[in-house]
Amino acid sequence: MSNTTNPRKCEPLSAVPASLPIPKGINYAALQGRNGSEPWMVKCCAPNPVNLVDGCWVWCELPKIHITTLEFVVRELQLNFCVTH
Repeated sequence: MSNTTNPRKCEPLSAVPASLPIPKGINYAALQGRNGSEPWMVKCCAPNPVNLVDGCWVWCELPKIHITTLEFVVRELQLNFCVTH
């Protein structure tokens, strides 16, 4: 008898599912993945933790120091800056 653990299969999605337990009204980053210790994500989320949900998604609340607006395009540019610096 085999005692092999099969990881959950994550379905590819084009958008973050609304069912993720992310509080409303916060700036956050969420993406498909299983590694909550990716250096760029840990850095851009600090001091907030990176959360793993359902074995398929990682997300965190982004500190206001990195995201200063609610305008989507500007937020995306600010997050890209955090990731690359």
